[in-house]
Amino acid sequence: LTLVAPHISVLASGNVLASGLGYGGNDTAAGPGHGYNSTTGDCLYTCAGHGGNGGGCGDPMDKVGQAYGSLFRPDQPGSSDGHPIGVRDTGRGGGLITIHAGETLLIE
Repeated sequence: LTLVAPHISVLASGNVLASGLGYGGNDTAAGPGHGYNSTTGDCLYTCAGHGGNGGGCGDPMDKVGQAYGSLFRPDQPGSSDGHPIGVRDTGRGGGLITIHAGETLLIE
C-alpha cells in the first residue's frame, strides 16, 4: 500500500491498514521468513519472522521463521506462518505501507 500526496492526515479515530497483504495465503508457506510445520504434537505450525525470529511451540527442535530485512527501516512485506498439514491456506503476513507526504504528514 503506497500513499502519495502533498498533505496526509490520519485522525485519532483513523487508521492505515495492510493486514493480510503480505506473503502467503495459498497452499505453501511464503516469504523469506515463513514459518514451518511444527515437529511437536502441541501445535500445528510455527510463526514467521521479520524484524526478529518467529515463535515456536516450545520444542527446541521446531524450525521457526528467520529474521529478515531491517528492524529499523522495514521495506518488505511480512511472511506467512507455517502450513499446517490438512489445512489449505497459510496465514498471510502483514503488508508494507509506504507514505510519501510532499509537505505535511499529520498523525493525531
